[in-house]
Amino acid sequence: MLIGVWVCLQSCLAGPEGIWGGKWDDMWPVFLEIEKGTDTNGYKVRYIWLENTSNSSFSKKELVAKQVGGHFEADFLIFKVVGDKGMLYGAFDHPRMANLVKIDSKLPSVSESDDVLQKHQWKAEAIPASEALEKIKK
Repeated sequence: MLIGVWVCLQSCLAGPEGIWGGKWDDMWPVFLEIEKGTDTNGYKVRYIWLENTSNSSFSKKELVAKQVGGHFEADFLIFKVVGDKGMLYGAFDHPRMANLVKIDSKLPSVSESDDVLQKHQWKAEAIPASEALEKIKK
């Protein structure tokens, strides 16, 4: 029993640091590289949308994320991670959502992204972006 509680504490309370991957609306690979920032509850987030790699100012944008309650806000991105799963909302002209999985390797190339997501048990389960935002902010 105590071992189960310890494992939950380690995974449930762990920070969001690392590489997270998913697909916007189950279609377009997206990755977040998250590092601890210098501010308390602050993180550096590199946002990479592999569909837009030709636009480096957009597809490899570095953002500052702040923890707000149980989720994180980084400019146009709002996300929540628990254990090795998460959810991402993009506040674009056409809002998007992506289910996330934690990636235990380096950031994949465009050609490797589907294989890496499958290896880490990413599942297609798109829901309307507004519903994703509600779940993230719970």
